[in-house]
Amino acid sequence: MTLRVDVSLRDALLATHTFADRERVVVGRHASCDVVIENLALSREHAAIAWERGEWVVRDLGSRNGVYVNGQKKPVHALASGDVIGLGKYSLAVSLTGAHAPARKAAWTHPGAVAGAHLVVKRGEPTGVFSLERDVFSVGGHKSCELRLRGALAPRRLAMIVRGLGGYSLVNVSARAEAVWKNGKPVPDRCWLEDGDRLELLDVLARFAAGPAGQAG
Repeated sequence: MTLRVDVSLRDALLATHTFADRERVVVGRHASCDVVIENLALSREHAAIAWERGEWVVRDLGSRNGVYVNGQKKPVHALASGDVIGLGKYSLAVSLTGAHAPARKAAWTHPGAVAGAHLVVKRGEPTGVFSLERDVFSVGGHKSCELRLRGALAPRRLAMIVRGLGGYSLVNVSARAEAVWKNGKPVPDRCWLEDGDRLELLDVLARFAAGPAGQAG
């Protein structure tokens, strides 16, 4: 199993940490932490991401300013790929892969799974068809993004399309709720995707389509 943590400050991607076959990762400002964020808003050991009783969880280690998941304060929370942990002004986007990577439960029950998908970019730069084969497909101006936005105003990380056992979901990881839209409505946090959904990602207009990229219409 692999845990990836992308650390961002506002729209700027600062670092990417990948941990393979680890069951506990500590985040904080002390040099001994696995993910070090040198900021006084964080405690020396602020939070831990750990494999506990068959699921990944993030746990507040008694910090002063707390731990937030997808905008909600959570002392402990079960994680799924695409969740965004907030520590002070920093955002930690979590990607989970491997046999133990969970799908979102409870309120995130999806009406039906999608067997492969692709993104058809109709307006903006670049245009074309992008296969969504990875568990996490990133959109933004940083060179690590699968869909790399052009222009000086493009944030380094704008959004992610996350594949789970329930299907595909769209996650807004920017600092602006109005930067990501689905079917004419803003996506301030996260939403499920279905075949034919119309996505607006800043100046990019795209369509989410079920099925392999070879079936693009």
